[in-house]
Amino acid sequence: MSAAAANSDGQLSLGQRFTGDINAGFAFLLDCIVNLFVLSTLLSIFGFPLEIIQTRIIPGALVGIVVGILLNVRMARRIVRETGNANITSMPIGLDMPTTVGITLTVMGPLFLILKGELGDPEEAAKIAWYVGMASTIWMGLIKFVLSFFGGLIQRLLPISALLGAMMGVAIVWLGANAILGVFTMPEVGLIALAVMIYALIAGAKVPGALPGAVAAILLGTIVYYGMGAVGLMEGFAWPEIAGMAFYAPIPSFGGPEVLFGRSLFYMAIIVPFALLITASTINLTAGANLLGDDLNSGELIRVDAAATIIGAIFGSVVQTTPYFGHATYKRLGARQAYALGVAVVLTLGGVTGAIGFLIDVLPGAAIKPILIVVACDIVRLAFKGVKTEHSPAVAFAIMPAILNFAFVKVSELMSHVEAGIDRLENAAASLNEAAQQVIMQASTMVPADWLQGYILLGALSRGYILTGLLWAAVVAYIIDHQFVRSSYVLAVSAALSLFGVIHSVLPNSAIYFPWQLDLSDLTTAQLPYRLAAGYMLAGLTILVFALVTGGTKSDERTATVEKEESRDQPAERLV
Repeated sequence: MSAAAANSDGQLSLGQRFTGDINAGFAFLLDCIVNLFVLSTLLSIFGFPLEIIQTRIIPGALVGIVVGILLNVRMARRIVRETGNANITSMPIGLDMPTTVGITLTVMGPLFLILKGELGDPEEAAKIAWYVGMASTIWMGLIKFVLSFFGGLIQRLLPISALLGAMMGVAIVWLGANAILGVFTMPEVGLIALAVMIYALIAGAKVPGALPGAVAAILLGTIVYYGMGAVGLMEGFAWPEIAGMAFYAPIPSFGGPEVLFGRSLFYMAIIVPFALLITASTINLTAGANLLGDDLNSGELIRVDAAATIIGAIFGSVVQTTPYFGHATYKRLGARQAYALGVAVVLTLGGVTGAIGFLIDVLPGAAIKPILIVVACDIVRLAFKGVKTEHSPAVAFAIMPAILNFAFVKVSELMSHVEAGIDRLENAAASLNEAAQQVIMQASTMVPADWLQGYILLGALSRGYILTGLLWAAVVAYIIDHQFVRSSYVLAVSAALSLFGVIHSVLPNSAIYFPWQLDLSDLTTAQLPYRLAAGYMLAGLTILVFALVTGGTKSDERTATVEKEESRDQPAERLV
């Protein structure tokens, strides 16, 4: 048997593990680079000084990622010693994309613009906004640390269908569908890279030249991109500007801790939901990892993530870290711990020399994003493997909030352009005649009122979507299993969380609130938390009453359906 073949006991050979580590490491590295690129780009849009971004924020973020990687590798190796299972794959960790977007767009960017106007000094304004970003990130780490002691309890109480279903929803929408959009922005580049990744990473077929599949896919896509660009066939093509090498050493800063109990407290309504979502996401990932044979502890993973977040923030990072969904893919590829150590080395060297910035500039996004689709497919595969057939409706409910969130984000992008256009027209109306002014003023009514009401509701249902998917799936799974009291408890918790905006926040920035302090000038929005909470409570009471009246017995129709499914599944079970 060749070195690349599997052993007779089903274990991966040395050659397969090496290739798996290369594929996984390359995919993991690109995932980290994409998030760093987004962070840098969003801050630049606000005019944030490049010096702070390049010399303080990005190096600090890299410190957090590398610390998290090393701690997770250490954890994996300890589990190997304790269990004797040499196939443990360390959990990948990197910057959290939702927090990257949220902190830059709702905290640092707006604060920087306000302070720049007040102080008249862009450098000082940027420094204060940066300190607040660091402090906000430290708070997220502290909150996650406290929540880590309850992670195991949550994992034991919630059904696996809820945990895997919520993870599957994020994967299908934000890894899969969103990446597909990126692929088709340059179909000539993206589709060839996607096809090679499906061929090599999903189907497991060999790539010519024995190249790792991820490397071959991105290399081919990059060659096509520059080849077509060189001959004028790629619209919008521009050769990247190659900057010189520079040394960016991470330096600890105490600016964040200094404002920990100052300005950052005003953003707690944004900080707390982000910390809650990452805690829930880590619990979901732990459930998936345990299903694959990696005996990980959710509390320990959350504490490692919290430590990485806090340490990164002390060195200048403004975004919390999070375990990545790529674990299932890297596990299937045969990666263990070497892939993560390799990425830690590359990020360290690349960060201090500026090579990470070089990769961001050189690699086309359409060639990188297919790796996210592969990760999404593996999470779906994992969910199908780990969830009982009768719990499939629970998985469907877990996916729905992620779809709503995706739809709302895309519609909101359009709405922002529409509102900006209307504002420009109204500002120009003063210089026009009366008839033209009346036409322009009618532009504000182009969007029907009933559509706007639906838009407000869509926004509320989309906020806190990971936690919402977890709760919805748990309710459905408990009802299916006739655990009606538990389902009512979850509905009661959902009522409380929706009342205060932890889920279904009615505020555009997803902040939590006291409902009685909402602006009553918008009566529909002010009433929505009460109506949502009442709906959840009434649903829970209805389930309890029905169960008490009927004794919780199955209907004849349901019994017949279950028996039919069981008889249908028996031959497949015998074959397995």
